[in-house]
Amino acid sequence: MRRAVASRALGGGIGFGVGRRGRVQPRPSSALVSTPDTGYVDLMALTPAEMLANDPYAARLGVELRGDDPVEVSMAIRPDHLNFLGVTHGGAMFSVADCAFALAANRAGARAVAIDTHLVLAGGSAEGDILTAVAEEATRGRTLATYRIVVRRNQERIVGLFTGTVHISP
Repeated sequence: MRRAVASRALGGGIGFGVGRRGRVQPRPSSALVSTPDTGYVDLMALTPAEMLANDPYAARLGVELRGDDPVEVSMAIRPDHLNFLGVTHGGAMFSVADCAFALAANRAGARAVAIDTHLVLAGGSAEGDILTAVAEEATRGRTLATYRIVVRRNQERIVGLFTGTVHISP
């Protein structure tokens, strides 16, 4: 019963099982992902551009793909990306880095889900600036991969250093 409820709550794509040490662990049922336009799509068949096109959150933020080897995305800072101090909200910077991270981690075809992320805010930005995030794979094994993402303001100053680790579904 628990597995069915958890699977429905997560959109049916993930079930849960008990691991070797008695811990509940996610268990993917396939490499199919839900998309707003087409229903379910095989993740292994999507390019970074197609993945980004099926990401409504990234679309609302204004994230654009600039390159896919390495994955590079950008976002123009708008008034709705600013915090109460009038500078870019840390969540907006995290989001652009996270988009690059997700595209880089999933472009190999196997479903990769974040299990750990960290962002160092190394500088600020303001309305009108362009944030560019470049993701590079640091390590990749059978079930884990780690990525480093550098976020720059206007292609110059580093304003964010993001590290992310994913669990890769077999």
